[in-house]
This record gives sequence, C-alpha cells and structure tokens, in this order.
Amino acid sequence: MEAAPSATLVYRAATAQRDELQGQLRSLVEQRHDLLRELEDHGSVPGQASSGMQQRIGQIDLRIADFDKAIVAADLQVARAASI
Repeated sequence: MEAAPSATLVYRAATAQRDELQGQLRSLVEQRHDLLRELEDHGSVPGQASSGMQQRIGQIDLRIADFDKAIVAADLQVARAASI
C-alpha cells in the first residue's frame, strides 16, 4: 500500500501547477499583444488578412478566459493545500 503524499508535496504540486498556468497565460497575452501590434502597424492589411488576425485574437481571448478560470481553480487548490 502506497503512502499518501505529504502535505508539503501536495502544496508544491499545487503551486507548480498554478505557476505553469500563469506562465501559459502570460504567453497567450503576449501573443495577443503581438497580433494587435501587427494589426495596428499594418493598418492597410488586406481585408482577409485583417479578418484572419482578428479571428485569431478572438480565439486567443477565449483561451485567456479559460486560463483565467483554471488559475482561479488552481489558486483554490493552493489555498486548500496550504491549510493541510
């Protein structure tokens, strides 16, 4: 029979997961800013290209919202692990 992980290991795992999610969120935000900058810098981008970039920004926005929710859940896990 395996022993349950220690409270310290549970806490470290929860904080590592949260940190990873935050890093991925930062990456998505950077991608979004890059696309916005590119749209602004090339105001005369042909319609289809501009539309495609705007669609990509919308997709990134959805992923950012998902990561925001995941980070809230991860924060809760960290808080629970800290109370063990």
